[in-house]
Amino acid sequence: MDQADEDAEGVRMNSEVEEKIWLPHLLFDLAEAFGLAVALRFASAYGGRRLSVPKEVHDEHPIARDFGVPVLAWLVARGPGERILVPLGPQSSYTHRIGEIRRLLREGEDPATITRAVGCHVRSVYYHRRALRDQRPVDDRQGTLDLEK
Repeated sequence: MDQADEDAEGVRMNSEVEEKIWLPHLLFDLAEAFGLAVALRFASAYGGRRLSVPKEVHDEHPIARDFGVPVLAWLVARGPGERILVPLGPQSSYTHRIGEIRRLLREGEDPATITRAVGCHVRSVYYHRRALRDQRPVDDRQGTLDLEK
């Protein structure tokens, strides 16, 4: 992870990337190791659920079958026998709402129109308008990845 820096709060950010996707740490690390497509598929398959990581790697494990033995081995190396909560990441409705707010802002829509279209508070629109202007991340508690990887 030579391009990524970690700040005092454990936020991982890739500062050399223009197009970013914000991911919780588990998905960020998975994407760094196996690519963004794998991380997004993993979040789609297991996001929002508790997952029991086996103590040993087995070819017949559902993760090994769906994502390959290397992905399962990576999870086992992180915490054999643990139960982990897999984050939804970009699959969450919160992330979709933020994306829609920011897309409408980039298109020049006014805050009142965005509030009605997205179903959010006008302060959320102001926050994201200011964040876009200041080039701040969507959620600076989470890592970033290049979408073009």
